[in-house]
Amino acid sequence: MTISASASRDSFTYTDVCRKARLEGAGVENLTFSKLTQNSADMRPIVPGLANFETPIHPKDVVVDSDMSLSQAFRNLSPECPDSILATQQLLRVFYFGADQKLHQGQVVIHEALVNDVSALFEMITATRLPIGSVIPISASQFSVRDYSAPGQFTKRWDDYLSMEANNTSSFNYRRIITPSGERKPLSLHGLGMAFDVNPVHNPCYGEPIFHDKVSFSKEAAAGYKGKLPSNGTYDPEHPESMTSRHPIVQFLTDRGWTWGGTWGDPLDYHHFQKVPEHLKDEVAALRKM
Repeated sequence: MTISASASRDSFTYTDVCRKARLEGAGVENLTFSKLTQNSADMRPIVPGLANFETPIHPKDVVVDSDMSLSQAFRNLSPECPDSILATQQLLRVFYFGADQKLHQGQVVIHEALVNDVSALFEMITATRLPIGSVIPISASQFSVRDYSAPGQFTKRWDDYLSMEANNTSSFNYRRIITPSGERKPLSLHGLGMAFDVNPVHNPCYGEPIFHDKVSFSKEAAAGYKGKLPSNGTYDPEHPESMTSRHPIVQFLTDRGWTWGGTWGDPLDYHHFQKVPEHLKDEVAALRKM
């Protein structure tokens, strides 16, 4: 099957949406950054949130953090991930301003039922110039580690800690959770693309250590845990990237029914947001027991 990327204002915003393709098995007509901008001298008509900006932004001035194809976004995905879950994930092109005050392009893999929320969120983030570190799928090589669990060979696997340590904003990562005692937890909502982590370095998770299994979390990360994740994180409620109850990102998402981990007790997870749409609650409960 061939799946076309959408770039129409009628699809809510100019996001790059690639639907229901399985790894290398599906042909994807991917809308790359060069194709998006080849006939444009100004990004303002293309990027949602820039309509009221007075100064033109040329495509050459945009920092491209991620421009993956769909197959690249799922490269080295855990073989445990069912096709039924993967089929619900969408790859979205998003824009945001970084700490360097430049416009950046990134991508996020998210559940199809949450596309409108996340698209609208980044439109608001762009319009208000809220700083974002980066938005790159965890399949990127800089977030992968070698797994030598099979004798005489290795595979690459996604590592949440490397993404968090790099202050990367992300969502989908098929994984379960275990505690240091070995207790196996249900499937994470990240494993369904229904959880979203924002600027983790400036929004660490504090409290009881919870480590992901070998599919997505390295032994080095566990060894470096000192009461917060990532271990290089610093929470300063006055920092523009740090989430508080008054932060526009927190207010925007909670107004749309998302739960913010900054209101939890233990752990206190400042970078974490999650949402299970009402019509999917029974299905999600069953999937998490798999």
